[in-house]
Amino acid sequence: VSWSMAKSFTHALVGIGVADGRVDIDRPLSLVSRPDPGLTLRRLLNLTDGLDWHEASYEPEKSDAARMLYGPGRLDGASYTAAMHQAVKPGTRFNYSTGSFQLAAAELAVHLFPGLKDPAARRSAMADFIRRRLFQPLGMTTALAEFDAAGTFVGGSLVYASARDFARFGELYRQDGVVDGVRLLPEGWVKFARTPTVSPVYGAGFWLETSRLQPSPPQPLLRGHGPIDAFSAQGHQGQVILILPSRNAVVVRLGLAADDPAAWTELGGWLSQVVDAIDA
Repeated sequence: VSWSMAKSFTHALVGIGVADGRVDIDRPLSLVSRPDPGLTLRRLLNLTDGLDWHEASYEPEKSDAARMLYGPGRLDGASYTAAMHQAVKPGTRFNYSTGSFQLAAAELAVHLFPGLKDPAARRSAMADFIRRRLFQPLGMTTALAEFDAAGTFVGGSLVYASARDFARFGELYRQDGVVDGVRLLPEGWVKFARTPTVSPVYGAGFWLETSRLQPSPPQPLLRGHGPIDAFSAQGHQGQVILILPSRNAVVVRLGLAADDPAAWTELGGWLSQVVDAIDA
């Protein structure tokens, strides 16, 4: 299971919609009643939406992520997120949010399949789009995207695949959105993923490396000990797709680790050694 590596898949799917001319990431969201004009797909992908979301520690009494996935929001995660209060102006604050990408996946479906309301039909249409436009071109034969009861791709949390197939996805981004000589993602889309906004260690759907530690969390995965052009998809309990353009490599780590700063620091140290072993 990908856990939050799925956020990077949502970034890719939105990009395919942009390449098709069917998605405008700067249009105000249609799924939020009376939205701030600045609340757009771009802000969801940047995690700068400004919604009053509390990811917290996955404890049900503290965490909107836990409540969305397993509690009152489990049947319709996008609606759960869309009901959040606009705490600050979009684009002014980085706030890690699984709900942002669930809402982005639902908004993408509105762009791709306008007027399609039936949950089963929405699920079928989006599953077919993901399979035909992303998994099949990359040769991801084991990949499966999960959906909630509303027919929305669980775009912040749930893609299943083998390590090699996750690596195939990483290769798409290492190759600037091109697979087998064919451009899958629009020009500039990978640059968008790698361009920081409010946080120096987050772009759009991907975590970024920097040359030094930050004064406060979140921290770069390699803690300043790897190539600064590296970027990664990361998921709960230590799932990682680490993309290393200057090393011509992608490293995938799947496993089960504690989801606390100490465990991620240890994992980052181990990955730094793997990266150092790759001939530049």
